[in-house]
Amino acid sequence: MDGAGRLGAAEEFADLVERQAAKVDSLRSALADVQPLLATVDAGIYLELVPFLDVKSGLMTRWGQQAALSRFSTTTLFFLPAETLDRVIAIGKAHASPDGLTEERSGYLLAVTDGIRAARSGEVRDVSRAVPARQVAVVKQEIATARTDLVRTKDLCGQLLAATREAVGPEVMARLRRTLVPKPSHD
Repeated sequence: MDGAGRLGAAEEFADLVERQAAKVDSLRSALADVQPLLATVDAGIYLELVPFLDVKSGLMTRWGQQAALSRFSTTTLFFLPAETLDRVIAIGKAHASPDGLTEERSGYLLAVTDGIRAARSGEVRDVSRAVPARQVAVVKQEIATARTDLVRTKDLCGQLLAATREAVGPEVMARLRRTLVPKPSHD
């Protein structure tokens, strides 16, 4: 690919990551806004989401910070390995309250910081540049892991939707969809 085509692809990719960061923040805000509704479906569901949604140090916020640091690093693209993510979420749940993470969140913060540091130690800092062959294998493995995690996440979301549908019934779900799904803007 010539330099101009490569630059255009890099700009398009950077724009995509920027839009993704905005959508992730929008999702975090939307979930925080419907906290009372979530509590009516399952009292513990919001506590399960706190490690992701906490405004100061939730994983969605931390990913947004990574994206602001570098839109092209593998740490931004894949964030944390699955094992690290599972450990961080478990620690975050232990510090969760209906108001977010508790004041004593040092264990959670340390786990997130250590996880990001470990991920960054092996990251490809800029995937828009050519990488040595040994790092290509690392990136391919991270892509495969991310795809597997995405399938797992999709399955879990499907299970959550099915359980919610079963708990509240089809009429309530239809009413919820009409009231919660924002109408498309025409800008």
